[in-house]
Amino acid sequence: MILNEGTFEGNELVSADVMHEILASAPAMGKGRSGPLGDQNGLVQLGSDSYYFGDERVVEKNGALDDVRTLVPEKDIGIVVLANKHLTVFPEAVRAEFLERVCGESGTDLQARIQHSQAAMVFAG
Repeated sequence: MILNEGTFEGNELVSADVMHEILASAPAMGKGRSGPLGDQNGLVQLGSDSYYFGDERVVEKNGALDDVRTLVPEKDIGIVVLANKHLTVFPEAVRAEFLERVCGESGTDLQARIQHSQAAMVFAG
């Protein structure tokens, strides 16, 4: 629905104008470090955050990432990863793999970084 300008199965759920506003690259405010690569120019928009992963702009829902909803609008692709286990970084690992496949390899071992985060969460819990 989001990538199809607010339409799902032929029914307009949200106007195309609203969807363009949500996905617009114009920020409501700067956020700073954002995304798996820590883009220094992360932005906060209407209900979403955006950052660059390589040369591609990525849009995600804002808030805690117990699950991940990630879009790469210019490539017309997105992913939703849901996990019902508390204190898992599984969604972030899937998101990182998705972004590297869609946007290109980052040159950073994101999976090792994520595994390290998981170990820290388990130890702290």
